[in-house]
Amino acid sequence: MYDVLVENVPRVFTYSIDEMFLDFAGLTTDREARAAAIRDNVRRIAKIPTCVGIGPTKTIAKRANKVAKQDRKGSGVCDLSDADTRLKACRDIDLSDVWGLGRAWRVRRCNL
Repeated sequence: MYDVLVENVPRVFTYSIDEMFLDFAGLTTDREARAAAIRDNVRRIAKIPTCVGIGPTKTIAKRANKVAKQDRKGSGVCDLSDADTRLKACRDIDLSDVWGLGRAWRVRRCNL
């Protein structure tokens, strides 16, 4: 999977064996179209189903990925780069569901 990704974007940050962050900086093509093409390539070459979340930060990209996974009839790509779109997607989430806060926030709320 990593080899497919590095052929398509300037930099890849490995988070875990099955999660990576792609840096689209400097690319002029449509991010959603590029993400969909990368997703198709990963499925075709590596035989791994994926979803792609796009956002201005890693936390927002993780949220976008979760939205993409939840939309079973969607394209498998969710772009939360736009502030209005992001607000709609994040309006009703609990802070404990935010990547990087999750468990720590739950523990803190329980100890208050």
